[in-house]
Amino acid sequence: MVQTWGTGDGGTASCKKCGAEYKVTVKRFPMRDSDKFNCEICGELMNEWNSTQVPMYELISKPASSSGDTPSG
Repeated sequence: MVQTWGTGDGGTASCKKCGAEYKVTVKRFPMRDSDKFNCEICGELMNEWNSTQVPMYELISKPASSSGDTPSG
């Protein structure tokens, strides 16, 4: 397991496509990480990074209505 150098509050983020809300925690790693985060509800790309500061997303609120915005399959 990779040791983190620190953790901080990253506030909240919302998906521009479906409106799902996420709590964001930022962890700092000793090595650069390259990755992306897609909304758990609709699959929309919400963030990409290549940094030692890595955001972690936790779903806190689903959109009011899921009007067919979820991906099929």
